[in-house]
Amino acid sequence: MASIPLLRLSLLPSPQTLKTQHFFTSSLMVRFPHSLRSTAIAPRYKTPPSRTVRMSYQTVPATDRLISAVAYFLPFFNGLPYGRYLFTRYPDLGFLFEPIFPFLSFYKSIPYASFVAFFALYLGVVRNPSFSRYVRFNSMQAVVLDVLLVLPLLVQRIFNPVPSSLSSDPIETLLRQVRCASLNLENDDAELFAS
Repeated sequence: MASIPLLRLSLLPSPQTLKTQHFFTSSLMVRFPHSLRSTAIAPRYKTPPSRTVRMSYQTVPATDRLISAVAYFLPFFNGLPYGRYLFTRYPDLGFLFEPIFPFLSFYKSIPYASFVAFFALYLGVVRNPSFSRYVRFNSMQAVVLDVLLVLPLLVQRIFNPVPSSLSSDPIETLLRQVRCASLNLENDDAELFAS
């Protein structure tokens, strides 16, 4: 497969070029003044039939539009955490999203809901030829948006520094662990003496 484009650049003419005459053959001929030009009628070349683009001006059914709109809830729900800075800066903006909070809380309450919704949308709608192209296209757009929203989250989790409770200095972490262990040991000794 990798050699197919290289064959197109071959110096040998393809069988298609040998069968058809090209317009540049007349441009290679020596041009004479008008009086010496032949009066024979030049053959007209057939122009290849143009491909017509068929467009339908029919409206998309309401069910297809509804399914396409519902598909975009997947990237919308996964993109809401990126808006937390806007919600803290402009609390009135949160009132616009109050109607979807029940759906969002239900979505977040299901473990691996994003993962399941991703594969359900991809395998159930995008790869299903019984849906119209309009629905499959919009569902694929929603899947791509979801993937693009998840990538920065993965990068953030990989390169995020250690939580503030743990130190990046191993000696300080070791000293804290020894101190906590000694405090627990003292508490256990105090309980033994109290009983």
